[in-house]
Amino acid sequence: MARYYMQLRDGTDHLLHPDGIEYADLDELKKKVLIAVRGLMSEDIKGGLVDLRFRIDAEDRKGIIVYTLGFGLAKPSVCSLSATSERVRKSLETLRKR
Repeated sequence: MARYYMQLRDGTDHLLHPDGIEYADLDELKKKVLIAVRGLMSEDIKGGLVDLRFRIDAEDRKGIIVYTLGFGLAKPSVCSLSATSERVRKSLETLRKR
């Protein structure tokens, strides 16, 4: 297992996990970065403003960036919402009728 550090690049360069977190592989790291980005975006949405220029960089122990995910790339797609697609479709139809 390798240890990685998630760095929020939003003008403050905030280290999300100062001690780092160990992940089994790069795929697991990518999933956790996506969850972190979406979590931060959801908080921003509650506040009324999301800056899609922000990103999270995942760095190894040497500070080398091994993965980057920008907020603008972490938006859910229609495919990832398939379990709720019928409810979403009905909501959109209701909005269109207004």
